Amino acid sequence: MSEHQRNPHEQMPFRMLEYAVVTMRAHLKQEHKQLPIIVPIVIYNGKEPWKYSTALEDYYANPTLAKEFLYMAPFTLLEVPKMPVDEIYRDPALGFYYEALHATSTQDPYEAFANAMHTPIFKEHFDTLPKEFRVLALSYLGNCISQEEHSLENLINLAAINNQEKEKVMMTIAQAYEQIGEQRGVQQGILFTAKKMLNKACSMDLVSSVTGLSQAELARIAQGG
Repeated sequence: MSEHQRNPHEQMPFRMLEYAVVTMRAHLKQEHKQLPIIVPIVIYNGKEPWKYSTALEDYYANPTLAKEFLYMAPFTLLEVPKMPVDEIYRDPALGFYYEALHATSTQDPYEAFANAMHTPIFKEHFDTLPKEFRVLALSYLGNCISQEEHSLENLINLAAINNQEKEKVMMTIAQAYEQIGEQRGVQQGILFTAKKMLNKACSMDLVSSVTGLSQAELARIAQGG
């Protein structure tokens, strides 16, 4: 069981306990007779050092008593910015994902990721990764880069193997945008998505492919119409 954090959270042990209980209940509803062993992991890639305890008992007025009667093992904290390269790539299937998280903990995620793409160890692992990992990492990075300084499309071009994968990543990001705009209606959600993509310097062809809007409609949107 893992949780991703970009900001330190003081009550994280309690949150992980809540997640564990929900997971165990779901497990029992599947007619299992025994509880599963759950290993809680927090993947942290924020810029500030993690300064809170990972142990639940430290949040009680009497930690010693809490450890004796309400014990829960501390969660495992993976601080991505502090992880050495050999740790990041220990599991090739996770290497790309961790590198994306590592990049977002820097001042300029785009430049950090672009530099990573030129390192042999990263490229070697990247070439063997499943498509879903590449899509996940690029989608995450796309929402973290500065739209004033870098093009979202250029970011995706750094790693997408082909146009089909490039469009898949854009669709994933677009779905996140649409969820924000859905409260105003489906059409408003589409317009919101188009504006966000255009603001991130995506090409008209790509935005049209993802949103279904014509280039004439996109031109009006770009001009503030």
